[in-house]
Amino acid sequence: NRVRRQSVHCGVRPACRPILFLALASTLTVIPALALCGCLADDPKPPVIQVPAGNNPFAPVSLRVHPLTHVQLEGDAKPSIICHVEVRDAWGDSAKCLGTLSIRLFGPPAAAAAAGSAEGAATAGDREINRWDVNLNDLETNAAMFDPATRTYRIQLIGGPVWLAGFAPRPAEGTPAPKVSRAILQATLSWGPDQAMSDDLVLSR
Repeated sequence: NRVRRQSVHCGVRPACRPILFLALASTLTVIPALALCGCLADDPKPPVIQVPAGNNPFAPVSLRVHPLTHVQLEGDAKPSIICHVEVRDAWGDSAKCLGTLSIRLFGPPAAAAAAGSAEGAATAGDREINRWDVNLNDLETNAAMFDPATRTYRIQLIGGPVWLAGFAPRPAEGTPAPKVSRAILQATLSWGPDQAMSDDLVLSR
């Protein structure tokens, strides 16, 4: 049924208007009641979130070397590592951080000897080949390294061994097959004398 507008030229309102108003008021009363019933339903308890101690509840609590990390070839055919490091807060959201970010490249003893290094160890038998340190306490450096698209710190690591070229998705023509088939990239964030977190990513062919 269509409700028609009525023009009233006297001081008396038509009887239908108060009825429509009361019906609308009753409907509005029922809707909050239904919503309240939904709120009182038994919902599963949310997980307990361990907020880090200190003045910043959104401080990072975990770190990982993101799978976006890869090896690429530069214009001179020399390899570089595009390393993506992600930190998350207690709610599991990606976050920014302060501190010193150290990234190490480990490889088998033969690869380390070829690169002229035999220090450190990520796992049994592996040796540290390269190390890069990034000062994230410098706010300009911090902002420049953070990639808004991926919500990670995107760091280009240059100066690695030449055999890394074999880990590139599309090695240049004539690139010999590397004798090294596996390497480990380790990222460590430290922001205090006893505060640090670390993660490893295995690079393989």
